[in-house]
Amino acid sequence: MAGVTGPAGARRTLGVVMPSYHRPDLLRRVVPAYLAQAPDELVVVLDGPQPPARTFLSTLDDPRLRVLELAENVGPARARERGAHAARTEIVLLTDDDIVPGDGLVDRHRAFHQGRRGCVLAGYVPIRPDGRRRGQVASRIYATDYERAMRRWERDPDAILGGLWGGNVSLERDLYLRAEAVRPENRLRYFEDMDLGLRLRSLGARGHFERAVTGVHLHDKPNRSIVDEARARGAAVRAMERRWTASLPLVHAEDESAVVTWLRRIVAASLRLPGVVPLVVVLLRGMLEAAGALRLWRAEELAARLLRGVVETQAYVRG
Repeated sequence: MAGVTGPAGARRTLGVVMPSYHRPDLLRRVVPAYLAQAPDELVVVLDGPQPPARTFLSTLDDPRLRVLELAENVGPARARERGAHAARTEIVLLTDDDIVPGDGLVDRHRAFHQGRRGCVLAGYVPIRPDGRRRGQVASRIYATDYERAMRRWERDPDAILGGLWGGNVSLERDLYLRAEAVRPENRLRYFEDMDLGLRLRSLGARGHFERAVTGVHLHDKPNRSIVDEARARGAAVRAMERRWTASLPLVHAEDESAVVTWLRRIVAASLRLPGVVPLVVVLLRGMLEAAGALRLWRAEELAARLLRGVVETQAYVRG
């Protein structure tokens, strides 16, 4: 039964599973930091051939480190699954190559699972943008949305698995693999963590959130990523609604401004008019660049959120 606590028993083994895709500089910082926290093993999954990363990892003489290099890129969720299958521990800590563990993170995850069954622990991974500078708006928006989600989790623990954010999540390996066994074949390009959480919840798992289990997210995406990410988000929302045969309010930015909500509706109604949406996208991109150049940070963020809302809505409707 999920959440049942029994006798502490023997110390449960914990392995870290970390997919990575062409970011050897991050691995140089993150991998030694995890090994310093004494996990029972660290499985790094190179998501496709990556000679620079493989070369660096081969220099680390540590029997706990295991490296899987996949023949092709399968995406972070599939790569993580490959790593969990290869893991030999009772508990898996699912992280990313841009999450730096805070003090005692591994021990806190391991201690949480002593005497518990069927539980998922989500730790805290705030983003620390490097001040206010041009080109950081994507990270600032992500940080704001993430903090809102964490406050929601604290108010309503049932929302944890319903709107799971990954990067600092641990659970029993067999529970994770059972959830992966019910994964549909079609690959999502976004919201894969949320999809995992919903599958875990369908198996009776319980979600827990602890701010003290902290890492730091080295989130760094350029402004040009906003459009591509918005397309992926919109298509994924539609795919998730079909997959779960229900509206998923947590997928949508429920805290977005009335202006963004209004613009979403306009876009949905304008898709039949050729040229309208592309023109709006061009105008918003220009506003985004101008606001950043003038260091008008609030205007820059509004333009970025409007741009994301337009492109996401277009992708959702077309999906």
